Amino acid sequence: MPTTPWIALTSGIMYRNMEDDMGVCRTDIRIESYALAITDATTNGAHGSVKVAELPKGYNAFIKSMIDATVLAGSGGIADDATYDIGIGSAAAGVDNEVLATTEQDIVTKQEGDLSSGAATLAGVVDLTAVSHDGRSTATSLYLNVAIAAADCSDDDTLTFNGGGNDYLAASVFFLKTTV
Repeated sequence: MPTTPWIALTSGIMYRNMEDDMGVCRTDIRIESYALAITDATTNGAHGSVKVAELPKGYNAFIKSMIDATVLAGSGGIADDATYDIGIGSAAAGVDNEVLATTEQDIVTKQEGDLSSGAATLAGVVDLTAVSHDGRSTATSLYLNVAIAAADCSDDDTLTFNGGGNDYLAASVFFLKTTV
């Protein structure tokens, strides 16, 4: 399976693409101790987003994805027992609501939960929801998105992503690619 080298997007975030002879592809995302800025939007909750990968140009039909990570709230505005949504989408999180929806979580469906003592673990969460994107004319960007409930955030803060058992956030997206 041809594999691209790891591509660094920003400090602590990198990805690579792999493809076999049958058009089945996989994108691996690796985030090592990345502090995602979370912006408090008062009654609309709090939000954070960062680009984590760029899928190759071609028609992409996603068949499976997974995420494995631990998250830790900063010492600012996020409550230690905050309700969160974490997902990977084809668009960055908007600032108009306190939950992830549509393209904010269409690659890895949002994982909803509550922090416990300011931390949470997403251990090998697998999403088998089939979705498709028409990437024939442009490549598809992937964004790690977070939304925090309005009642659980009083100021801007950070949410630090580390890996589950790997010491880094690991996410993989499996998809079919056809070129035109």
